[in-house]
Amino acid sequence: MYDFLEKRRFGFSIRSFVESLILALIYLGVMYFFNPDDPCFVKRYTVIIIFVIAVITLFYGYGGGIPFLLTLAVFMKFYYHPFPTEIFLIELVFMLLFAEFHHFWTRTHRQKEVKADYYEKKFEELTNAFYALKISHDQLERNYVVKPMSLRNAMAEIIKKSEASDAQSFESFLILLEKNFFLHKGLVVWSENGDRFMTMAATEGSSLDIADPLFQNALEKREPVYISELVEKKSLYIAVLPALVDDEVKGMICIEEMPFMSFNKDNLVSISVLFDYFVLQRLKKELIRSKKITFPYGSDRFRYEVYRLETLVKEYDVNSTMVLFPCRNDAQKIVLEQTIRENLRSLELFETLYVSDQRHVLAILFPFAGHSTVEGFLHRIENIIKKKDSKLCTHLFFTMKEVPQIVEYLKRVRNA
Repeated sequence: MYDFLEKRRFGFSIRSFVESLILALIYLGVMYFFNPDDPCFVKRYTVIIIFVIAVITLFYGYGGGIPFLLTLAVFMKFYYHPFPTEIFLIELVFMLLFAEFHHFWTRTHRQKEVKADYYEKKFEELTNAFYALKISHDQLERNYVVKPMSLRNAMAEIIKKSEASDAQSFESFLILLEKNFFLHKGLVVWSENGDRFMTMAATEGSSLDIADPLFQNALEKREPVYISELVEKKSLYIAVLPALVDDEVKGMICIEEMPFMSFNKDNLVSISVLFDYFVLQRLKKELIRSKKITFPYGSDRFRYEVYRLETLVKEYDVNSTMVLFPCRNDAQKIVLEQTIRENLRSLELFETLYVSDQRHVLAILFPFAGHSTVEGFLHRIENIIKKKDSKLCTHLFFTMKEVPQIVEYLKRVRNA
């Protein structure tokens, strides 16, 4: 409700301004009560005022230091004759030093938080992808003759259908659960803003009851809940499985009926993982369709990562690096591509950017890596390539601040 008070840049916010103004008035009132002849310690200078400025500015930044100092300046203008310019300038210099330290400390802390958040989300994405692959593999082992299509392939088909019709993708996902996990009765609900849920797909006879105690329990806990967790209250559902995006419930699977032998923890965990995977992939598709992603080359996955890292550098000044290899020699390009794929590390992303039918450029995305880190990686690749009687082709470095320049360069390669 009061989030707008916390929105700030360089420490400026409504709350910091109001609170520092109140503190300045309290300080002046207390000092005037104990030392009415010289409340600002102009005639008999002391470090008390510097200490107060330090505490307020280090806590609030510029948004607290400037209002506090301006209040003191207004008071000194009417209380002291002539105005103590030298004392005020000393206090101003200290305030600027403290504010700059606050800004540097806050920015560094925020950048570390952003990196940690990115790592956490990448870990969640890779975990969901791994478990989706594992579930698909287990299902293939059990039914490879009867059901030649894996769950992962089925999920890929469902995600493709979401481009044409959102309703169709949800219906297909529910059919997938019916066939592979014997879900007899249930529904999939979706929320656009985190509080209003709507039914996207349902089996015959299923209905959405937002007031249901199990539904509310899952919404509150933000984790899967089962009928065994309700002792006193009756519920329409036997399990409710939420999918979270940025710690907000984006969708729910409400299960009403399921065979006793199929209603087990392994199946429910598998359904929950597949639903998380489905939601994440669907949101990526939505983002791409919204045309917020302006980078036009590469797969959806690569374009999505470029968008994420470009957003991080714009909003939090957390930079990353992209390296392009515009190789013209096909044999050299094949050796380089194989070597890069074999030596790619966990967060790095490799992509072949097809700029035209005849021309394509190899690209590597290095999240949060600087020029020196990338040089070390390329030096290792170069040594490996030399052993294969080849050489590293020309490469160009770009940061995520230079995405428009990357697009412009690829256009020139296409037209060359």
